Amino acid sequence: MGEWQEASARANEAALELGKGGDALRGYRSFWLYLAATWADQAGVTTANQALRQNAVALVAQAEAAARPSMWIRELAPIPTVGVSALSSPSATAVASVATRLRSTSIPKVAAVAEEMLAALKERKPTVYEPALTKLGYLLGADAQKPPGSGRCDSTWCWDHHLWLAIDAKSDHEPSGLVPQKDIRQAGDQLRLLKSDRAVPDTPPDSATVIVSPKPAVDPTGAAGAEGHVHVVHPDVVLGLAEAAARAWGDLMAQRPGLDDNQLRALVANHFSQEGLLPEQVRERLTANPVAPQ
Repeated sequence: MGEWQEASARANEAALELGKGGDALRGYRSFWLYLAATWADQAGVTTANQALRQNAVALVAQAEAAARPSMWIRELAPIPTVGVSALSSPSATAVASVATRLRSTSIPKVAAVAEEMLAALKERKPTVYEPALTKLGYLLGADAQKPPGSGRCDSTWCWDHHLWLAIDAKSDHEPSGLVPQKDIRQAGDQLRLLKSDRAVPDTPPDSATVIVSPKPAVDPTGAAGAEGHVHVVHPDVVLGLAEAAARAWGDLMAQRPGLDDNQLRALVANHFSQEGLLPEQVRERLTANPVAPQ
């Protein structure tokens, strides 16, 4: 039964290696990510492991982002919807927050926010790109903000004290060469700074720091000294996540009228699960490539 999970892991490793080849190998990377997704889903079915099946949904989203602008993945058999009857604490927090926010906004406002966010996440200029990350965190049901003070990252996404993501954007990096050691070292501080800023004694388990950079690889010296919570992700993956969030919010706003609170939360949970937007799924999407050697 473990063969499917092992196959998925190896396919994901192949995709990571292909990612080092830049745009020329994007199609191949997308294909291997899709294989990793289908095999992870099969492993989840075989072992009744919902986390593996949620990971499969996230991997499909990564495959679609890597394939862009081609949409061939959407023509293939979809990964079956994962049940959300038993939401985790982070997911329950996200669903409740999104349901509340849906009640307090309008369709034109959501459309405007989504349009501005997506346009900004296609830009390289930090002053344009970075605020869009906080807009994305808001749509994901997190307490999202640009933390004040020097040395802080560009956006923090906190689902109460259940799961945190610190996003450090390097959108102005050139899409060649290595993520420098100084950026990796700075990323290592972010969860400690966030813990201090929030005045709590510890960091939630599985929290992570994500460097968003188009560079295909990281500095080996920086990788050797990197902390385990530091990961690097291509901007296309973030854009794919934002597109999924915008799509989900558009659908939810259209279906919101007439629903009571319980019905709306169930609808949010279903849409977010299908789109790979629950907090653990978001973490999986953004942390496929750890900086430290595994």
